[in-house]
Amino acid sequence: MKVLIVCVNYFSTQDTIDYLESVLACSLSADISLEITIADNTVPEDARLREWVNSQKCVELCHLGENYGFYGGAYRALENYLASAPLPEWVVVSNTDLAIRDVEFFSKLATIDSLGNSIIAPRIVSVASGEDLNPYMPLRLSQARAAFIRTVFRYYPVSIAYQFLHHLKELLRNSRAADNERSQRSIYAAHGSAIVLGKKFFEQGCDINHPCFLYGEEVYIAEQCRRKEITIHYEPALEIYHKEHATTGWLKSRAMARYQARAAEWVYREILENS
Repeated sequence: MKVLIVCVNYFSTQDTIDYLESVLACSLSADISLEITIADNTVPEDARLREWVNSQKCVELCHLGENYGFYGGAYRALENYLASAPLPEWVVVSNTDLAIRDVEFFSKLATIDSLGNSIIAPRIVSVASGEDLNPYMPLRLSQARAAFIRTVFRYYPVSIAYQFLHHLKELLRNSRAADNERSQRSIYAAHGSAIVLGKKFFEQGCDINHPCFLYGEEVYIAEQCRRKEITIHYEPALEIYHKEHATTGWLKSRAMARYQARAAEWVYREILENS
């Protein structure tokens, strides 16, 4: 079984190295073929990251020359990989502020049929709060909810207040979560920090060419799956740790908030047009 990790680096060399070293360490005991491609949005290229990549056998650095954002960078790195290699059974698209600590992670992934279970949402544990960031969206947004979120993110102070309250709500929800809430099940959307995409996702004509620079990738994947009748599965047995928002910051700057607002507008129109 071949697994490809596509991760996106943007001025986060140490996070990227730490994450990928955890990936490599946990892959040693699994009967898999692992390859890693780093979509490097950093300009100029970080010589330290290049030096580390050159010391590894299965890691490739795809330096993009400019910042294409999260999925924009991942899409270009994946296309570069597929230009000379076949589609693997699993493609993990991720941030780099992560860590895999379970040495059986890839062995567990190898037991899942990549054709029957095309999208996997792993258990993503926030290092800061201990909360599980998945299931990100158990159900699809209604038009009214999408319109509300679009309005919230148009106004910077309102968006900050909303995210703070939402974070508190999620902490409370996780502290009270019953075991059955953490069981494997189908969901609408997986958290974007790490999504495991099966071969079938791409073979059905889906892609990761998300039009937004940042944010909204969860809905981009979910809406394609909805149209193609592909199921997204929450799988808590696959556990990843997340040092939240090392790239974008939890308290969003006005620049990041503008990206959020554009993504919220895109989500609203996507929900509206495909209802």
